[in-house]
Amino acid sequence: MTAGTQFNSRKITFKRIIAEITTFVLNAKGISAIHASRTVGLNTKTSFIFNHKIRETIAIKRGDLVLSGEVEQDAAYYGGHVRPGNTGREGLRPDKKQPKKLPKKRAVFVMRERGGNTVTRVIESETTEEILAANAKHVAPGSVIYTDEHKAYGALHARYKTYHVNHRLEYVNGRIHTNGAEGFHSRMRRAEIGVYHRISSHLLGLYSAEMAYREDRRRVDDASQVWEVIEMMLATPVSRVWTGRWQKTAWC
Repeated sequence: MTAGTQFNSRKITFKRIIAEITTFVLNAKGISAIHASRTVGLNTKTSFIFNHKIRETIAIKRGDLVLSGEVEQDAAYYGGHVRPGNTGREGLRPDKKQPKKLPKKRAVFVMRERGGNTVTRVIESETTEEILAANAKHVAPGSVIYTDEHKAYGALHARYKTYHVNHRLEYVNGRIHTNGAEGFHSRMRRAEIGVYHRISSHLLGLYSAEMAYREDRRRVDDASQVWEVIEMMLATPVSRVWTGRWQKTAWC
């Protein structure tokens, strides 16, 4: 039954699997592996691997979504962490000869259909090439796009009907705004700071897909979300990345 799916070679019972998925779904802003492991009674690494299997499943199932109608777009940078330097005791001047190492951040570009789905795409930076490529894959021709006045969005006029809001003057001008896209970034930032504390840049795509799924299912009851995640995982091939560490722990 589970061979060839995300549950392949499982060593934990379905009771614990459903408990882990339920715990994942119930937390609207995400859940850390430590919190999940304490709630369900699994090894922390087991919860970490399993939660990433859920995120990978969500990312795969949402990878080909196409938006239409009115679509809001915005980008924000996540990931990276600068470790404070060892500058000595209070009162000592820091060594100015050693340059501060900049964090490795990447941008999450969000496309949010009003009244519909949310799609995220991790890009190196907010450039015209990245914006055009994302829209070509995920936004249907004839759609109306709302963005801010970043210069990278100027090329969209050649393909779509596009409106820009000048955030230096206003946030909303009738139907011209990006409040939905900015709301996604607001909640994802809270998850990064308050739940995960730090997101590695190479995992940013999985976390952003998770938060997009949570945004789109925020008005769906928890039981329906649990069964939806189970069905998606049963229909997804074995992960080639998130494997191992399925051992049961002695927590309980």
